[in-house]
Amino acid sequence: MVRSATFACCMIVGSAYANERSVGLVKSFQVFCASAPLDFATLDAKAAAMKLAVRKDIVAPPQAGRSVRTKSWLVPLDGRSHELIATEARGPDTEVQSCGIGAEDVDGEELRRDLVEAMKLGAPLRQTATADGASG
Repeated sequence: MVRSATFACCMIVGSAYANERSVGLVKSFQVFCASAPLDFATLDAKAAAMKLAVRKDIVAPPQAGRSVRTKSWLVPLDGRSHELIATEARGPDTEVQSCGIGAEDVDGEELRRDLVEAMKLGAPLRQTATADGASG
């Protein structure tokens, strides 16, 4: 079984309050994605209890013992919102669950640095840049 917490961020604009926004997003990631073992059903129940608006709920048609579901919610934070994204995939011998957040109004590199520092993460095993210059 593979469980992962991922962080997604769309880099659009940095602003005077980006640092505060970045810190708030890191805390949100820690609360939703890193405070307990990942479990799609538990995260879904937590979001429902908080009355978070569902942004997307995609269930792929099951095929040969495989299923995939992705659901996202809008999380209000300091007068703005960001997206909480959870995915659950199951196969005959594998189960993968992931959790992440995304926001368009923060500098992605600053947010990555804040997250690495807050969670005391080391350097990535591998990092590549996509054709548009984003890290992948």
